[in-house]
Amino acid sequence: MFFDPLKVSGAFQEQMESFFIGKMKDLMESPVFLSQVSKGMESGLEGKKKVDAAMRASLEGMNIATRDDHARTLQCLQRIESKILDLEEKLENLEDMLKAPVKSPATAGSPAKKAAEKKPKGKPGAAKGKERGKTARKGAQK
Repeated sequence: MFFDPLKVSGAFQEQMESFFIGKMKDLMESPVFLSQVSKGMESGLEGKKKVDAAMRASLEGMNIATRDDHARTLQCLQRIESKILDLEEKLENLEDMLKAPVKSPATAGSPAKKAAEKKPKGKPGAAKGKERGKTARKGAQK
């Protein structure tokens, strides 16, 4: 049989993996290790806070907007956009109301209009049915 380097490297990798997994389990159960990791995380967060504060101070010194400034500006723009959309909708509603035909009180009850409405078109019985349907629909729309 020939020497197969892939089998040897695969076996070595499996041994190393099981060794490291065992060691990591032991470390994760160790209170000393966990306290040190916790201290390291706290130090990292404190360092990040200091860097952020220094960055904010230098950006303000150069009169450049910070992330917080951008976030506030974005919120203001979103509120303005919302108000504009509401106003556009109200304007469309007003335009629709203005385009709708308006009945003036003077012509609504005029005798000429009443006579034209009573005048049958086509079959005598059909005109009354059509008129009833129109008035019923008009009443439903209001």
